[in-house]
Amino acid sequence: MLIAHDDTGPVGVGNIDLRRAEAAVVWKLYVIPRAQGTGVGSALLRELITLAGDKPVRLAYADGNERAARFYAAHGFHEIRRDPSDHPGWPADVWLERPIDKISGR
Repeated sequence: MLIAHDDTGPVGVGNIDLRRAEAAVVWKLYVIPRAQGTGVGSALLRELITLAGDKPVRLAYADGNERAARFYAAHGFHEIRRDPSDHPGWPADVWLERPIDKISGR
């Protein structure tokens, strides 16, 4: 788990599961509201991608979260599937993947 801090304390957190052979999975990437848009989320995501090594990286967000959709698209992720919610009326999970960059290895 990664934790981002500023002079007032923690402002963001990221977690990645590296155990899967086919891809690493980001299970958590949160930034507190006052730190959103400051680069904290991008820095955490870059570090998580680096930890993935030579694996593609996958993650999901709730359908309708357009801010998350734009953020992840700007970081090279593309949609691979949508999983409907088990709870009636709840949004689907939109799964994304960022393939390995053939030039840089990330």
